[in-house]
Amino acid sequence: MSAEAQFWITCFTTLFFIVNPFAAVPLFLSLTAKHGPAKRIRIARHASLWCGAILLVFAAAGSWILGLYGISLPALRTGGGIILLLVALDMVRARRSTQETPEEMKSAATRDEISLTPLAMPILSGPGAISTVIVLMGSAHGAGQVAAVLVSVALVALLTYVILRLAEPLYRVMGDSGNRALMRLMGLLLAALAAQFILDGLKGWSG
Repeated sequence: MSAEAQFWITCFTTLFFIVNPFAAVPLFLSLTAKHGPAKRIRIARHASLWCGAILLVFAAAGSWILGLYGISLPALRTGGGIILLLVALDMVRARRSTQETPEEMKSAATRDEISLTPLAMPILSGPGAISTVIVLMGSAHGAGQVAAVLVSVALVALLTYVILRLAEPLYRVMGDSGNRALMRLMGLLLAALAAQFILDGLKGWSG
């Protein structure tokens, strides 16, 4: 496999695993239980658009943020890898404690508009997703790899919308146990990607 194709695959899989829309399905159903089908679809659409927009903004501003604070790419890779590893460990244990707090969920239950917070941020595009997109953009060389990051963000946002729109039938098919099993599998794969980020960061320091 060429390095270019491998970068495309890494971009998409890493972003999809860290956004993890399947894990958001039970929370989405809980937060939208009082709404009808039309409102639920609208919330899913807006949350997915916000998620994509947030990640695209940080992808575009990533190099500026790094330069502003004097953060090197190896340091960001190492730090981002650690954040990914924490998220992955929670996923392996079928938990999402690093994504949203009980206070945020309690506040959301009383609000009518939840597409931006807490759905888009922090449930979908939390610290792990933001640091990941900055690392990927910082690692991109040439227009093709930059396009890989941007297209991956768009595809993940689109898939997130499809999954949230089909949340009710998906949850009926998968059930709580199936959802947890899928989360654990994605967490295991994300842990491997996080380890690679950390190793690349350390290699950059030593090099």
